[in-house]
Amino acid sequence: MFGKGGVMVMLGGSHPVSPTADDGVGGPTSAAPIQPLQEIIVFDLYYQKWYSQTTSGDAPEGRQDFCVAGAKGANDSTYEIFVYGGWTGSFGQDVNPDSSDVYILTLPAFRWIRAKDSGSVPRAGSSCQVVGGRQMLSFGGWDPTLTDWFDAPDPWTYGIGIFDMTALKWTSGYNATADPYIPPDRVTGFYEQNSRYPSWDDQELQTLFTTANTASRPTSRPSNSSETNDSAVTSRQTNAGAIAGGVVGGIVFLTILACLWYFLRRKRRDHAKQHEHEQADGVPIPPELGPDGGTKPAELGPAMVWEKDSVPVNSGRANRGAALEME
Repeated sequence: MFGKGGVMVMLGGSHPVSPTADDGVGGPTSAAPIQPLQEIIVFDLYYQKWYSQTTSGDAPEGRQDFCVAGAKGANDSTYEIFVYGGWTGSFGQDVNPDSSDVYILTLPAFRWIRAKDSGSVPRAGSSCQVVGGRQMLSFGGWDPTLTDWFDAPDPWTYGIGIFDMTALKWTSGYNATADPYIPPDRVTGFYEQNSRYPSWDDQELQTLFTTANTASRPTSRPSNSSETNDSAVTSRQTNAGAIAGGVVGGIVFLTILACLWYFLRRKRRDHAKQHEHEQADGVPIPPELGPDGGTKPAELGPAMVWEKDSVPVNSGRANRGAALEME
C-alpha cells in the first residue's frame, strides 16, 4: 500500500555485537545496545534502499524479543503495527515498566499510541499473529520481571492471550465471529485532528509513502514479473511435453516388446509340438557331446535357447528401465 513495490519496516531490537557476558540461555546480554523505537528503519522493496524516520507520540522504550502484528485500516488508508512486550536482555531487571502494554505505530503518520489495559501481563519472547478479524493472538514467552520465570506459573491458560485490536482490550477468549478490523478510536481521532504525514526526515521517504503501491518491478532488474510468469508457463509447458513424449514412447516400446515376446513364445510352442511329432514318428534326436567327450541326453536346442535367455526376463528389465526413466 506504500511505494511502488511495498516497504519493510524494522523496529527495535539489539545491535549485532559480541556479548561481553552470558545471560545463561545463550542469548544477547544487557551489554548489547538497544535500537531506540523512536527511530524506525524503512526499506524500499522496489528501489532496494534504506531510510530512517523519526516517530512522534508516546513511543515505547527500546527493547528486544517483543512481538508484532499488523492490520490494514479501511480502504488501505492506514496501517497499524501492534507491538507487545519485550525486554532489554537481563532477567529480573524490568527497565521497561511498560512491557505489559501494547503499543501501536500507525502509518503513514509514524505516530506511536499506547494502549494500556489492566488485563495484560509482562511478556517477552512471545509470538503474535492476527486471527479472526480484529483479534491478535499472543502465544508463549516469559515474564522478564522474574528471575525464576521458568518455574513461575503462566497467568494465561496455555500461555495464550487474545487482544482486541479495535477495542484495545485483552479478552477472556477467542471470538470466531469477531468483526473485521477497523482502526481504534484513538487512531482515527488522531488523523481527524492532525496531519496524515509526519515531518519527513528524507524527501525520498516522503515520496515513497505518498506513492501508491503498483506491485510492479523496476525495468533495471533482470526480468519483470510478467516475464517471470511467462517463463514459468513456458517451462511448465516444456516439462509437460517432455513427460507426455516419454509416456507415449514408453507405451510404444512396451507394446513392441509384448508383441516380440508373444511371437517368440508361439514359435517355441510350435517347436515343442514339432518335437513331439518327431518323437511320435520315431525320428531319433541327435546326441550332444558332454564334457568328457561322451554323449548326454540331448536338450531341445531352439526351445532351450529361448528358455535360457528368457525374452520375458529381458522385457522385464526393459520395463523397469522405462519406468525409471519416466519417473
